[in-house]
Amino acid sequence: MENPWIEGITILVAIVIVILVGSLNDWQKEKRFKVLNEKREECIIKVIHDGKEQMIDIYSVVVGDVMLFEPSKIIPCDSIFLWSQYAV
Repeated sequence: MENPWIEGITILVAIVIVILVGSLNDWQKEKRFKVLNEKREECIIKVIHDGKEQMIDIYSVVVGDVMLFEPSKIIPCDSIFLWSQYAV
């Protein structure tokens, strides 16, 4: 005859394994999500600054910079639209 406590311990071990695997999976997903967010926020744009065309980070844009956008670019700040060769 089996001991009655073996079933209880088996169930507890299974629960602990499921919790550990789920936590590890969530931790890995969170880590990947963080890397993707950091990469998404790294946005380099083309601007005319001090009369020269330069590639800079969106967080380095200052008043007076003229941003040069390509199709499908997202405007990263408040701005005034000057000119476009494409139909708007």
